[in-house]
Amino acid sequence: MKKPKARTATIVAAYLSDLQLGLRWARSNKAIKSVGKIREIGSKSGKRYAVKVRVRTSKQDLRNLIKDRFGSFINVV
Repeated sequence: MKKPKARTATIVAAYLSDLQLGLRWARSNKAIKSVGKIREIGSKSGKRYAVKVRVRTSKQDLRNLIKDRFGSFINVV
């Protein structure tokens, strides 16, 4: 029997503090299981921060939870 695919999502924000607030919000609402390493993406002028997370709920539920609280400051990919 095959193992089910792990549900992962990537959370992206322009500022590290926004990303950390979003992660804390999602974890307190029991939407994510674990968090990967935070990494910088983009060039110096367009630097953004991204992290991979394992999701307890569906990816769409996580996206709705984050968008409801933080609007356009944090994206769930």
